[in-house]
Amino acid sequence: MKGLIHLYTGNGKGKSTSALGAMIRALGSGMNVYYTQFLKNTKSSELKFLEAPNSNIHFGYMKKINKFIFNMNEDEFTATKHSISDQFTKNIEDIYKNKYDLAILDELINVVSLKLIPLKEIISFLRDKPSNTEIILTGRNAPKELIDISDYVSEINEIKHPFKKGISSRKGIEF
Repeated sequence: MKGLIHLYTGNGKGKSTSALGAMIRALGSGMNVYYTQFLKNTKSSELKFLEAPNSNIHFGYMKKINKFIFNMNEDEFTATKHSISDQFTKNIEDIYKNKYDLAILDELINVVSLKLIPLKEIISFLRDKPSNTEIILTGRNAPKELIDISDYVSEINEIKHPFKKGISSRKGIEF
C-alpha cells in the first residue's frame, strides 16, 4: 500500500480528534502506528487512554512545554525552538528506522507557522518519507506548500466555540 499524506488544518476544534479517529481505524486493522505531539503543555486525556498496553501504538519523543509561545520571553522561545527541533529530528529518525503503517505528527503545522522548524525541513521529510507510511499532520494555518504536497486536505473551521462565552477547556472534551 502506498502511504499518502493527510493534512487537517483550520481554526476549528477537531483536527487532533480526526487524527485520533484515523489512528483507531488503523489499529483496528492491525496496523502499527507512530504518534507524537508538538506544543502540548498538558497531558491530554487521550494519551492516558492510549498509553494502556497496546503493542501497535508507538509514541514518539514528545517535549512538553509549560506555557503558550505568545507568553514566552526571548530566551524561553529560543530554548523551545531548539527543543522542538530536537524532537522533530528524533521523531523522523524513529519513522525512518521502523516500519510504521501510519505516523501522526499532531500540531506539527503550528510548529511551522510559529517558525520553530523551517518549512523546507518538513517538506523534505514528506518528499522522502518511507513510501508505505501514511502520514497525518495537524495544526492551524497550513502553508500552501504543505497543502500542495498533501494527498488529503481537510479544513476544520470554527463557527461557534464556548470559549467565546467564557467557558474554559473541559477535561475529557477539550483536553
